[in-house]
Amino acid sequence: MHVALASHYRLPTAGYGGTERVVVALARGLATLGHRVTLLAAPGTRLPEATILEVPPAELADPNTDIAALLPRGTDILHLHFPVRRTLAHPFVQTFHGNLRAGGT
Repeated sequence: MHVALASHYRLPTAGYGGTERVVVALARGLATLGHRVTLLAAPGTRLPEATILEVPPAELADPNTDIAALLPRGTDILHLHFPVRRTLAHPFVQTFHGNLRAGGT
């Protein structure tokens, strides 16, 4: 399976970074299991287990960016690690990171 992971951050992180560590662990784990992994992440990202597509964080954060158009041909699923518009024209899953409070944002 060809899995694309998308993160706003440059990976791997040099210091603390919960979201960053999760994305790197997923990429490495999926590659170890034999999956093809593409990582859409900030410029400067280096991860030997994945093909890197450098995308400026502001472009990924822009709700008008067509993230599906950035994906390589043959990508089976996209795993996003930030909010995105619902009209994404590609199969995807989304993980929300952070501390959410009941009744809050």
